[in-house]
Amino acid sequence: MPRGGKRPGSGNRFKWHHGKTVTIRVPIALVDRIIEIAQGLDRGLSFIEKGEEPKTATIDCGTQSKVIDMSGVSITVISGQMGVKLSDLVRKGYKIEPKSLNDVVLTALTKEW
Repeated sequence: MPRGGKRPGSGNRFKWHHGKTVTIRVPIALVDRIIEIAQGLDRGLSFIEKGEEPKTATIDCGTQSKVIDMSGVSITVISGQMGVKLSDLVRKGYKIEPKSLNDVVLTALTKEW
């Protein structure tokens, strides 16, 4: 009686629609959720639940844009150097850091009006 080896018709059908599988290592705490997501993907479902934002969209990496929209801000030249008035930036809606400097500019603006 032959034993072992590849035999036609042996083994179970794939449980996954996409075919063969591979073993991966994942943290135990995430196993159930990862299997649930993988099975959903295998069935053609989206892994993002309705009403749930993707987690990557809420990650704050702490970077800010380094681009300033200068349209509507007058540029002046003093002693050969170009500059802008802080009051013009505040009028455009920019906030100045540190807050104490922003408060000084706002106070000066309220006196002008």
